[in-house]
Amino acid sequence: MQPAIRYALIFITAILFLNSCKNQPAKQALQPDEGFTQFVSSYTSGVISCKAPILIVLAQEAKTPGQPGVEASGDLISLSPSVKGTVQWVDNRTLVFQPSERMKADAEYTVTVALGKLLDVPDKFKTMQFGLKTIRQSFSLNNLTVKAYDNQNMKLQLLTGTIYTADCADDKQVESIIQVKKGNQSLPLVWQHDAEGKTHTFTADSLLRT
Repeated sequence: MQPAIRYALIFITAILFLNSCKNQPAKQALQPDEGFTQFVSSYTSGVISCKAPILIVLAQEAKTPGQPGVEASGDLISLSPSVKGTVQWVDNRTLVFQPSERMKADAEYTVTVALGKLLDVPDKFKTMQFGLKTIRQSFSLNNLTVKAYDNQNMKLQLLTGTIYTADCADDKQVESIIQVKKGNQSLPLVWQHDAEGKTHTFTADSLLRT
């Protein structure tokens, strides 16, 4: 009979994304007047990632377009609640707001576009507003395995696991939800986070099989 494997237990703390666990009634996103369609052909809407760019595509060339990649005036596109970021020209009809910080998960934002500064429009169309929402954050623990370092030494074990998040997440925040303990002693973890911030792999080593 194989001897029992005694290794660290995993404790998942429930402090991450507490706000996402609250069931909130769905609200209808703010929609602009249909009259704006004669000036704006498309814009980012719906549910987006917390780091997603927000695009505005005009129905015609802007009055004074900038060169592609050139930063534009920050007051052309703004968000409420406020989000730090930059506004850039993509082409002579397209502007993009690129967040420089993560937006809050499962949060509603109002986007304001100073359309009167981009096109000659009637007064009632000088300011366009629309709503969007960020993805509700959640996580799952997968691929939890314990294996030996090599076939020659089955006593020394390695514990690995992966956390997948629904949207991009802060590395430190993800690391705070996992504790690996051997008895009453917490073991150090080595983390690897992918560039998108959605896949987070951890490793605990030096676990003895007895």
